[in-house]
Amino acid sequence: DTLGADHIILGSDTPWDKDSLENNIARIGGLNIDSTEKERILGNNIMDILKL
Repeated sequence: DTLGADHIILGSDTPWDKDSLENNIARIGGLNIDSTEKERILGNNIMDILKL
């Protein structure tokens, strides 16, 4: 565990390759981490950075 989930943000080039984004979201969903960490990676981290 070099970086925790609080240091990772999902990024994409969508709509260029929509399937790639869906695959990456599915990969994150399949990780052996708890749901809070998945939520951070999928959106909460960037919301915190942008103060949303």
